[in-house]
Amino acid sequence: MPCSCLTPLCLVTRAATVAEQIYGDQSYHDVIRSSVFDYMEKNADYYSQYVTEDIHAYIARKRQDRVFGNQVEIQAITELYGRPVEVYAPEHSSNGTYTHNTCE
Repeated sequence: MPCSCLTPLCLVTRAATVAEQIYGDQSYHDVIRSSVFDYMEKNADYYSQYVTEDIHAYIARKRQDRVFGNQVEIQAITELYGRPVEVYAPEHSSNGTYTHNTCE
């Protein structure tokens, strides 16, 4: 599921994109966000190895509005929903090319 986001770390936009793919409606983005963080809490031992702070504090902080996500949340999305996520981010170049990363 491609995610076109002006900021590569925009979790709200990513959650809306996932909601569109899963539910057919972007308005379910809060359900996606909540489900992803619930999943990470349930698997805290696993996810704790990928963050540099206490995992529960990390998740509590990430649950707040207007907080950017990163590859950890993208990985949780792929695991929870069983779908690959493709992220396209502008590359810092003069020719306007894009990088392509896939999480599976």
